[in-house]
Amino acid sequence: MPPSPISTRRPVPTGPSSAQPAPVSGTPLPAGRPTPNRPRAAAGTLASLVPFARRTSAPPTVSAPSLSPQERARREGWDVASAVSDMSELSDARVKRWLKKSASDQYLYAKSLTAAQRGELEQALAHMMRGNTPEAKQALTMWLSVQQARLRTHAPWHQEVYRRLQLNNFIVPHVTVVGMPLAVPLHLEARTEYYRSMYRPEYAQAFNNFMSVIADSSLTEIHDAVIARLDYHAHREGTIAMPQLRDLRTHGAEHLAAMGYRVETAAVPPAPGAGAQAIFNRLEDDLALQTATPGKQILLWQAAANGAGVEYKTRRQHWYSPWRRSQARSQLRLNEVSAFNTEENAMSFARLLARRQASSEAEPAIDHRKVLHDGLTVIHAIAKDAELRALVFAMAEDALGTCRDKVSEGFAAIVNAVGNHRMAQAVKAGRVGKKALQKWAGQQFRLSALEKEVDAFLQRAVDENQRALEQHRDSPQALVLTSLMESILAPVLVPDVSRDELVTAQQTVLSTMQAIKYLQEAPDTPDEQKQAAPAGLEKLEAMLALLQQRMALLHEPVETKMHAKISLRKSLDLPDGMVASMAYSGVSALNEAALKDIEKAVREREANPTEMGNYLLSNETWSTGMRLLHAQRFDQLQKDFEADPFYESLPPPDDEHVAQTIRYNEEAQAFAQRMQAEQEDLFLQCAGLRPAPAS
Repeated sequence: MPPSPISTRRPVPTGPSSAQPAPVSGTPLPAGRPTPNRPRAAAGTLASLVPFARRTSAPPTVSAPSLSPQERARREGWDVASAVSDMSELSDARVKRWLKKSASDQYLYAKSLTAAQRGELEQALAHMMRGNTPEAKQALTMWLSVQQARLRTHAPWHQEVYRRLQLNNFIVPHVTVVGMPLAVPLHLEARTEYYRSMYRPEYAQAFNNFMSVIADSSLTEIHDAVIARLDYHAHREGTIAMPQLRDLRTHGAEHLAAMGYRVETAAVPPAPGAGAQAIFNRLEDDLALQTATPGKQILLWQAAANGAGVEYKTRRQHWYSPWRRSQARSQLRLNEVSAFNTEENAMSFARLLARRQASSEAEPAIDHRKVLHDGLTVIHAIAKDAELRALVFAMAEDALGTCRDKVSEGFAAIVNAVGNHRMAQAVKAGRVGKKALQKWAGQQFRLSALEKEVDAFLQRAVDENQRALEQHRDSPQALVLTSLMESILAPVLVPDVSRDELVTAQQTVLSTMQAIKYLQEAPDTPDEQKQAAPAGLEKLEAMLALLQQRMALLHEPVETKMHAKISLRKSLDLPDGMVASMAYSGVSALNEAALKDIEKAVREREANPTEMGNYLLSNETWSTGMRLLHAQRFDQLQKDFEADPFYESLPPPDDEHVAQTIRYNEEAQAFAQRMQAEQEDLFLQCAGLRPAPAS
């Protein structure tokens, strides 16, 4: 058997040994049988390529048909003797699995045990694998399966972090969704780091077990087999951490074992805080990280604002009111803000404040200070108004359970809602002039028009994306079969496709791409399959980009909307509370040409007197302000209505005069419609959208 690639830097004579067990020996095996040093050969058919065509590498040993390996491991009354017996009946042949690493039944059995049970089992097997008997060879095979299970075991927190990271890599490719997808290398890099992590709870134990066996002079007959398996884990499975991988390449496995090389169990890193970059799938997960009560969170925000030199100044009622006294009153106390701790959605508001405060710290200083000031404005406004507070708390809940950008956008929407509320109060109090009212209304109109245009753009993009994916489904290739594309695309082309379905589809494409790349590199792959591989990879890359785009369009539209608002907020003079920056601009489906088209469309809507007029008439705050600013004209219109003969008429006294009642109702409806039309006409005249009648 040739020396292991791990130990080539420091060669040690290792002649072939007939005592090596069959699964890891250097003796010739059938062409389809994999070994640790020899990758699974491509069998010349697509069944050996793609993950959905499962193939066993060797006929498995017949086991109890009623119980899976996992079920056997979890049976009640487990003991080491029965475990050895059960495991010996299972096959050690690795089988390809859907979207997972290949695995044997023996591995699945060992993986289903607890860490303590694996410890007992491996100790028993270590005593049994001495010697050159068939039983010893079988014990070594099972012992190696236990080590593989240890190397592939991850703590629940680690699995959750990895799952969220990969979800982030799928929905946030950091490039435009129509460009070359970077999600592929991001996905592969994250997966590599996950499998090689030092934070696996049993990694140190498994590696040290390999070192102990290699260093044991009484087990020389299995040294080569164990070194070969360690080499397999290092280079084929990628489950050896980088520090040990470097040491193995430099010194060789036997030298490390001889010098007593051992790995210390890595300390579990602290759980990530409620950071600004967190991505959540559920509101419950987001809220679970909120520990401060709403009242305390408000005071934390207030303290951060004070520390940044941001002040909330109340409006002076008199010319002699000193700012010092006003500023003192602007500092809310804990008993004041804790009064609504138990109100509905209060914790959602606290969580929103915590996440927005954290994310703003990564923004430029001027934007950070503005966020803190806007937050103070919101806090003081809701402290005085229960109805507004209920609205803000409900809006806060809607902004949670997702990424940082959605939180920033939700916070900006709250700031805008509070600004509109304050404008309505100022209008009712007569503190707003015509110029300020028109400017405010224009900003609100352009914001509304912008959102409508972005929605229309997104719908067009979704339709184009659907057509492109359907074209791929109808154009199979040698290595990308119709059945594969149908299994990928059928679930994602439905109108309300879920995020999970899209993630699964992307994972399937990635897994198939890896299988094709492996087939390309395999020495015994037929030439026609190698020649078909580049076209298959190109097709799958295009499909992956379209699936990423579909994810962004359907489940991450907030990034596209934020991109439009950030890019056009100055040129369109949008409301002041708009968000100034975003984390995941690469997810946006917009480019410069699309932004220019949207800006032009918004300006055209604004220049359309009918559309602008309809918007203003639907805005209660604007209508109230115009009534107050043009009170004389509206009072005169009211007098004209009252002078109409029908104004004082009464309906028939009873139901006996049916014909008169019907006629009265028709006249009343016509009079009400005329009143509304004349009022709307006067509103539009005051706004300059309709000429005044000639006197």
